[in-house]
Amino acid sequence: MSHAGGLTHAFGVTARRGSRSLAIIALVASVLLTAGCAGRRPNPLLATSVGAPVHVSGDFVGTVTLDADVLTLQLERARVRYLGWAAGDAAAVEGVTLRAVVAADSSGRGIPLGVSSALPVAEVMRVGDVRTLDGTVLVVPIPPGQPARDLWIAFQFRGTVHARDREPVLLIAYACSAQNLIGSSKSAKARASRMRASYTVGCAL
Repeated sequence: MSHAGGLTHAFGVTARRGSRSLAIIALVASVLLTAGCAGRRPNPLLATSVGAPVHVSGDFVGTVTLDADVLTLQLERARVRYLGWAAGDAAAVEGVTLRAVVAADSSGRGIPLGVSSALPVAEVMRVGDVRTLDGTVLVVPIPPGQPARDLWIAFQFRGTVHARDREPVLLIAYACSAQNLIGSSKSAKARASRMRASYTVGCAL
């Protein structure tokens, strides 16, 4: 092989290697960009405990956006209903608040990773009362580096019940999303199955 031919061959090999390296870099950049955009793009949110054996039920529809380790929930529809404390006991619940909780599954149970500030729902709710919170925005900080695909949302209700012939009782109830924020996963499918079998067990935090 002549000196000129050797240079041409070497240049061709170097060019092909350079092209492969650039292609790999472009692929990695595309994956990272897609993951980042998936977080910042609003993703659908649905969480409901309507029909579940709970004291307070919730029905939420909206979007959730992840940006810089902060989740922002925009609730297009939000309904909270007090179903009562016990059969034959018409005790009201007082100081009702709502929080959004970001969780991830671990060993078949939801582990809270972040919680929003408390949103006042009602000073008093009697059996059958409904409160509408359409348009509510909740912000939840989460630990850095959490994979978005592993995260899901629960809404927590808190209040105090003055039940008949009893000391005041703290009421805590949840409405959970059966799906993860971005995409599907085995843990999300398992959680949805647990919630179908027993909502209060599958939605426990």
